[in-house]
Amino acid sequence: MDMSTLFSFPYHFRFHKIPIAVLISAWMAVLSFVFLPKLHAHSYSSEFTSGEHAYLDSIGPITLCIDPDWRPFEYLNEEGEYSGISAELIRLISERTGLEFRVLTTTNWDESLRLSKEGKCMALSFLNQTTQRNNWLIFSDIYFSEPNVIISREDHTDIPDLSDVSGLTMALPTGTSIEEKVRKSYPGVRILLFATEEESIQAVNDRKADITLRSMTMAAHVIKSQGWFNLKIAGQLPEFKNEFRMGISNHYPQLKEILNKGIATLTTQDIQNAISKHVSITVVDTTNYTPALLFGAVVLVLFTIGLIWNYQLRKLNKQLKSSKDELIALSEQQERDIAERKIIEQKLHEREQQLSNLISNLPGFIYRCVDDDAYTMKYISSGCYKITGYLPSDFVNNTTLRFVDIILPEELTIIRSKWVVALEEKSHFEHEYKIRHANGSIRWIWERGYVNFDEASQLRVMDGFISDITDRKVAEAVVHNNEEMLREINAQKDKFFSIIAHDLRSPFTAIVGFSELLAKRVEKKDLDGIEEYVELILKSSKKTLDLLMNLLEWARSQTGKISFNPEYLDLQQILNETLFVMDNIACRKAIIITKNLPANMPVFADRHMLGTILRNLVSNAIKFTPEGGSITIKALRTENHTFLSVSDTGTGIPANRTANLFRIDTNTSTLGTADEEGTGLGLILCKEFIDKHGGTIQVESQPGEGSKFTISLPLRL
Repeated sequence: MDMSTLFSFPYHFRFHKIPIAVLISAWMAVLSFVFLPKLHAHSYSSEFTSGEHAYLDSIGPITLCIDPDWRPFEYLNEEGEYSGISAELIRLISERTGLEFRVLTTTNWDESLRLSKEGKCMALSFLNQTTQRNNWLIFSDIYFSEPNVIISREDHTDIPDLSDVSGLTMALPTGTSIEEKVRKSYPGVRILLFATEEESIQAVNDRKADITLRSMTMAAHVIKSQGWFNLKIAGQLPEFKNEFRMGISNHYPQLKEILNKGIATLTTQDIQNAISKHVSITVVDTTNYTPALLFGAVVLVLFTIGLIWNYQLRKLNKQLKSSKDELIALSEQQERDIAERKIIEQKLHEREQQLSNLISNLPGFIYRCVDDDAYTMKYISSGCYKITGYLPSDFVNNTTLRFVDIILPEELTIIRSKWVVALEEKSHFEHEYKIRHANGSIRWIWERGYVNFDEASQLRVMDGFISDITDRKVAEAVVHNNEEMLREINAQKDKFFSIIAHDLRSPFTAIVGFSELLAKRVEKKDLDGIEEYVELILKSSKKTLDLLMNLLEWARSQTGKISFNPEYLDLQQILNETLFVMDNIACRKAIIITKNLPANMPVFADRHMLGTILRNLVSNAIKFTPEGGSITIKALRTENHTFLSVSDTGTGIPANRTANLFRIDTNTSTLGTADEEGTGLGLILCKEFIDKHGGTIQVESQPGEGSKFTISLPLRL
């Protein structure tokens, strides 16, 4: 027999002159032969070992999780009782083995899977084995087997193999093994997930999906109960055969053998009886009664001629009664139709409300527009206001303005070109671009648009989704700027270390060279003129020490190892301590240092850092002031700041070098008026420490006329 004919919908079998009882028996036999696994042909009681008895006593009733809405396999009926084919079979196992089962009530299959994963139920009653489910389940022997079939509408072509098609949409319930297998074996099929079996089949009936792949028994039950007789079986995939087992939590591995002993008690007749109880079959008797009816009509006419008046009266009464019955039936049918229509309208309203809520909570907005010069919007969701500052009603049908009017002109050309490509290829496009918000600000958005064509390949509408990516773009810009800054800092660091290496190498070379000459002179007892070598060694050593001290202080400031403890200090006292050290050096060059400070001049600063700042400024002034010159130190206080300046009558600084005085990557060290050598780090340290205080440092200088360094420190941080 042709299997596609045997399982075509609806499940009506038309045979000629065959008793109905014989048809039903034959159908059940076919079910037994085609769908049921080869179990033991005889019934016997399961014999558990003493160890298994002890184990069962220790765990108590075997808790089951089921699918509460999977007719006819398993479901909770109106009284909340476990029903269906699997319920019948598990009841038989319980009666024959003494095993006690307790069903944990759940609202849906997803919740049952979750409880199973959490170990809150010992077993799942009726499911296929898959790779993913092997992660937390151990599976029993098969106790029910049948094919899965491809279901489509009558107008759809047959589908012998899913590998030959692409772009089809398949409706499936959530959490099924079919979904896992199809995604792995046929990635070209697009899957739409629904909450129930009925909704997934209804999606095919309502043209929301092309096909579904479901159990033959379950599909027959749903299609017949709902009256969806425009559906058919379009194909069968042998590799998707259902082999239902019990899924046992891996926390209870000993249950596997115990349940297998129970399953072994089931016979083919047991499973056939369970199917018969829950799968209704309509058998239509199409015996040809035409000859008998014609004969009866002739007899009726002859009888009518003999009793015409009495017959006419009875006939009229009968017609009146029949008409009355038909009117009553039509009235009842109309009431049922109205009630069903109200239920459908209520469900549609609920679906529309759910869809509206979903759209409102999207992180963006959706739109629909037509392909014209203005890309006229026909629909925009409420999220438009948050992103653009305009209401959807402003854009729909170009009421207030066109959406393209808020796109920056330089972006619009690119967008139009991408739309053209999408239209030509009948595909979609993605683009990031800028728009002008209603408040005048510039916002970044991301758009993904789709083109929709009718059966004649004529463009109907364009749909899309737009979201705000301004925050992401700002973050990307910050990261980019930080990367640029880091590259610049690294370049400065590399150049700085190059300068330091050069400055350290020179004095150490001098120290080593003069030390070798000094050692040779001492070895030869030639002591004339060694004082000059000693002086040079001492001078190079001091320069190296100054460089190392400044370098150490700068490095400590960069790593945060120098503590910053500002306090109110007497500026006059700090300056006197600095000049006490510097006076001897100034006297050697006959330089006069003049102070012009108020008697009581408090300043809010860190003692150590302020001392370093003053020492470097005065030291530089002495270094670049010739013999007989002068240095003037002044201070004054304003409402918010303390200003201190160090002026000299020295050589001055060229304008092209003042900009680099405080840069770590440029060596600005030059010889003093008495060939004093510097480290190049003094002013850099001053700048670092003054920045710590929130102050500033400025330089005014003219070559040959001297220099003036001015610092400002806030009175309070």
